[in-house]
Amino acid sequence: MSEVRPSGTGVKPNGSLDLKQRIKTHYDNVTDKYISAWGQHIHHGYFNDQHEDKSQVQVNLINVLLEISSLGRNSKVLDIGCGVGGTSRFLARELGCAVTGITISSRQVELAQSLTAAEIKSLPSPKSTQTPGAGDFMHYPNAGSARFLELDAGNISSRFDKESFDCVWICEALYHIPDKERVFSDAFSLLAPGGSKLIIADWFKAPDLDSQKEAQYISPIETGMLTQPLHTMNEYVSMAEKAGFTVRQAPKDITQKVSPTWEKIAENPFTTFGIWLLAIWIGRDGIGYVKGMKAMKRGYASGAFKYAIMCFEKR
Repeated sequence: MSEVRPSGTGVKPNGSLDLKQRIKTHYDNVTDKYISAWGQHIHHGYFNDQHEDKSQVQVNLINVLLEISSLGRNSKVLDIGCGVGGTSRFLARELGCAVTGITISSRQVELAQSLTAAEIKSLPSPKSTQTPGAGDFMHYPNAGSARFLELDAGNISSRFDKESFDCVWICEALYHIPDKERVFSDAFSLLAPGGSKLIIADWFKAPDLDSQKEAQYISPIETGMLTQPLHTMNEYVSMAEKAGFTVRQAPKDITQKVSPTWEKIAENPFTTFGIWLLAIWIGRDGIGYVKGMKAMKRGYASGAFKYAIMCFEKR
């Protein structure tokens, strides 16, 4: 198993410290409500059928990422931006993986640990009924394990042993991180050679947007959803190749498959009246987030905002 090293300090890119704190505060405050709206997988769904329920389409997205990567059973996985651990639990339970999930939110770590412990205890013949300590691996009977840590994803190479993972999984988290080139470089350092995978699902702007379309469609998403400036898909490829990766799955635009997510989530009462009450209580970032949700729907409809998946390998 990968060892976690003590947290260090370092100079963060200009302007990122305040945004990081806002992101942490946001997720600490609203994750419980997100669970009521999204379930345990706080990410887009992939729609094979418009009649599929919310939880199924979110698992569909995980399966699509597994298809493009051919992630092996019993892999050691670093799940960056793990939320409340839905994907981490899936990989541990279904593929026997040893998953380390990291998030900037202490509340998400707390929820991920409690949800995982409860799920394991509900299964036949659990290995242990003891409550695990913070950061301990929780073991599924005859399967894998998962643990959850509060870590800043912008500096992961100093926290784990080099070449200690078979996969770095980043689903809808990289857009929050200011120094993306460092994430690609750190991921390369942490992955073992011989075909280890970097799997990404993220939000992108369309290439060659003029300044008017950027201001109309992209800037409101960046502001409302607390993202760093969005990139194009090919810019991610360039960063991955610069870090040393080879392309296994070139960026695949799945916007049409995931964009109905917002209509499905809107069926939950929390995302109508309740979300506005919560937004007002939280303040500017809460209100901005609701506006950001609406901006994402406009961005998808315009073609300026994209959702794509991709996979890279360390050979």
